[in-house]
Amino acid sequence: MTPRTLTGFLLASIALAGCETQRPASYPITGPTPPVASTPPTASSSFSRWDSALELREWVENPLTLGPYSLRSEGGVDFIHADLRSFVSSLLHGPTLDPIFTRLRLVRVRVRYTVAAGDTQSGLNNINVFVDPTIPVDLLLPSYFSQARGEESAWQVLDLLPEARGYPPVVDARWAYLSVGRRGDVGVDIDWIEFVR
Repeated sequence: MTPRTLTGFLLASIALAGCETQRPASYPITGPTPPVASTPPTASSSFSRWDSALELREWVENPLTLGPYSLRSEGGVDFIHADLRSFVSSLLHGPTLDPIFTRLRLVRVRVRYTVAAGDTQSGLNNINVFVDPTIPVDLLLPSYFSQARGEESAWQVLDLLPEARGYPPVVDARWAYLSVGRRGDVGVDIDWIEFVR
C-alpha cells in the first residue's frame, strides 16, 4: 500500500467512525389518492356497477388514468374504449369510494376486443383489477384476475377472482384500478365494471 493510499484509507476510516450504525426509523410513502366519485355507481345490496356514461366517466376522466381511454356509445350501449399499442402505458383508475365498498369478493367486467384485419398475433390476454383495501393485507395490492375467453368482437362477461397471494378472501375497498393484458395492438371496449359482495 502506497503512502497516498494509506492516507486515504485512514481518512475514510475516521470519517466513517462518526456515522450512525442504527437503521433510521421507516415511514410509509403513500401514493396519490384518486378523487371521490361525484356520480356514485348503480348499487344494490350485493353489487356496485359502473355502467352509464356518467358512471364510466369517473374512470375515464380520473387524473390517475393512463392511456388513450375515451367514452363511446353504440346501439344505446355506453362503454369505455382504448386502442392499446405496444410500449404504451395503460391503467384505468377508478374513483375513491365514499362510502367504501365492503366485503368485496370478486369483480365482474363486460369486455370485448378487436385487432386489425389479418392480424393473427395480437389479442386480449387477461383483465386484472387491483384494489386498495382499508386494512393493509400485504406489500402488494389485492388483485382480481381473469383470463380472456371468447371470440374477437364478441362481448364477454369475465368473473375476476382473487389471485392466491395470501390475501383474505374478502376485503373492503377504497378504490381500484384496471389493467389490460394483451399481445400486440388491441382495441378494447369495457361496457361495465362491477364490484360484487
